[in-house]
Amino acid sequence: MLADPNTGMLYGETYAISGDTLVDAGCTKLSVQLEYCERRIGGTSLASPLFAGVLALADQARATKDLGTVGFVNPALYAAASGLVDVKAPEAPTAVLRNVEADPTTLLTTLRTINSVPSSANGSVIEGADTSLRTTTGYDNVTGLGTPMVPDLVKALGG
Repeated sequence: MLADPNTGMLYGETYAISGDTLVDAGCTKLSVQLEYCERRIGGTSLASPLFAGVLALADQARATKDLGTVGFVNPALYAAASGLVDVKAPEAPTAVLRNVEADPTTLLTTLRTINSVPSSANGSVIEGADTSLRTTTGYDNVTGLGTPMVPDLVKALGG
């Protein structure tokens, strides 16, 4: 599921005006006290409810066949022959540009390497990379069993 907060989902919410120009930047003033702001969300705060929605679709498919709910889904995920795409380590590290706030008036653009996870269960430590995260065929520490291919996974779990 989508978990990167930089490419996540846009949401809007009405807030009390904070008075902090950095926090209020880009918000639309609605009244003397309220403003409407749009922000992005990612990580497990986004991925968990998205996956709950996938399980709701699987439960809906099961209900049409009087099969009950999926329930504790882990055994079904490990048994699913389809619906999960194994995430493989990249051939070489990839980089991304990130804007970070140095102080309330300054943004710094930095270059961060990503996807530098070794493709084995063991191996040497790589300076500047989180080498505690490993990837092997069928499972890795970041995506687990893989990325859901939603239509196929709903079909596999739907009975």
